[in-house]
Amino acid sequence: MKLGIKNFCRPVLLMAVVLFPCWVLAESFSLRPAKQEVVLNPGVSAQESFTITNNLGRNSYFELKLKNIELNRPGAYPLTDFVSLEGERVFVADGQTKTVYFGINIPTETAPGGAYGFLQVIASPNQGAKGEAGVSAALGSTIFVRVGGPVKEEGKLVSFGILGRQLKFAAPLEWHFSFENSGNIYLNPYGKMILVNKLTGSQTLVDIPPRSVLPGQTRLSETKTSALGFPGLYSASLLLNRGYNDEVDMRETSFWFLPWPILLIFSAILLFFVWVIIFKIIRKKNV
Repeated sequence: MKLGIKNFCRPVLLMAVVLFPCWVLAESFSLRPAKQEVVLNPGVSAQESFTITNNLGRNSYFELKLKNIELNRPGAYPLTDFVSLEGERVFVADGQTKTVYFGINIPTETAPGGAYGFLQVIASPNQGAKGEAGVSAALGSTIFVRVGGPVKEEGKLVSFGILGRQLKFAAPLEWHFSFENSGNIYLNPYGKMILVNKLTGSQTLVDIPPRSVLPGQTRLSETKTSALGFPGLYSASLLLNRGYNDEVDMRETSFWFLPWPILLIFSAILLFFVWVIIFKIIRKKNV
């Protein structure tokens, strides 16, 4: 019996496409764009598209499905209330790219808010050897539709810090921060992190790309920084734009960065001076 991943992939895709939107290779087929954000006023319709590139090494049919992200909050709508596909199955020859269209229609009396969901694309299973199950591949692309009008944009940076202890011996360094969306529309907070060496004053800048946070949700994010130029005590400041009205939150922490090679050299020098002092003390006693 052939086994697909239709049931298994649903909860996985739901989290993956929202938290980590990207066009992903699965058996080398791709779905672009990774995320679409559309803003329409009530009574307006539009047509958008996405592309499927087939590099599976075989011709394939692709099953298309729209999935809702249920939030159960005022102003949050199921995606399927507004979005419809032209078809639920499309054929793409090996090595070819196919453009697929979907329509968006906002009824006239719709209150301001947002519709959230994603497009699920499942490639037809390959033909396994006799007695073996075929394997399906699936991808997801996030779709957010914002209904124009006054909404409540409200959020804040909740926490920021370095993972683990404040003393680090090697890079990369791992960081975490969380953002709370207390409004009724999705937000895309973004910003930068500034690392400053307290001794030399040298700075390292780390860009924080936009990360979607759904209304009523708190999202924990992580990022990494590469090797720092000089050991010592560092301050780390996170400047996070909330994604509306150019409002910026700031959090700061500090840490020590002492790479193992520097630490070993310092220890060797320290031991050498200790040995010299002990040697001089012993020599004076013997005189």
